[in-house]
Amino acid sequence: MLESMFLVQLFGLILLIAGVGLLHRQKTVMASVTKLAKDELAMFMWGMIALAAGLSVVLHINEWNGEWYEVLITLLGWIMVIKGALLVLLPASSWSGIIKKFNNPSAYWLKGLIMVVLGLYLCAIGFGWS
Repeated sequence: MLESMFLVQLFGLILLIAGVGLLHRQKTVMASVTKLAKDELAMFMWGMIALAAGLSVVLHINEWNGEWYEVLITLLGWIMVIKGALLVLLPASSWSGIIKKFNNPSAYWLKGLIMVVLGLYLCAIGFGWS
């Protein structure tokens, strides 16, 4: 329970801060993603980081029948594992279609909003905000 609460707090803060940053700096992020997608080594390295982070979460807490926040952390961990594995295994050129489709202001606005809401939810659970 204590370990999962640490992950709830960690993911809550990361999602909250990253979501606000994404909402605030959409144009910068869009330009950076376009440049990053052309860099094979950078895509591979980001994939390794996501894979390592995701595996550390799912190897520690892989709870599908527990509390809702534990299931959410497990789901986020598996998303990181899948994304990391795809970034490592697929060439950067294969991401161009996905990036063209989702690298627009409305997609970042929606993603940022979801991140902020999930971050606030997890922070409320993790830090006992009521």
